[in-house]
Amino acid sequence: MGALTYIKLGFVAAFVSVVLGSHLSAVSKAKDAGRAEIRIEWAEANRKAELQALDRQKQQQTKIDAADAELARQRTETAVKTSDLETALAAERAKQNEKGAPVCLSPPMPDSVRNALNSIR
Repeated sequence: MGALTYIKLGFVAAFVSVVLGSHLSAVSKAKDAGRAEIRIEWAEANRKAELQALDRQKQQQTKIDAADAELARQRTETAVKTSDLETALAAERAKQNEKGAPVCLSPPMPDSVRNALNSIR
């Protein structure tokens, strides 16, 4: 082999190195672009999941607020009924005191007290 052949082989090797190097560079850039695209997709999916979680949390909070309001309403209703019962008991005691009858001879439960008790649930 002559010197010219070695020079040609050197040029071919250099050309192959340049082509292979640029191909590897292009592959590396494509991988980086793919990674960036996947990161963007992941971030979008994560954001969607966060928004869905916030929506579920708002729905649950609405249900909790409604339950709290219902509980407050029931407590108020029970307080009113209890007050009515206490008033009925006080009136019955006053009526019994006016009669001067002993407690053991009074009726077992006055109608007004029974009705007040039945209204409390």
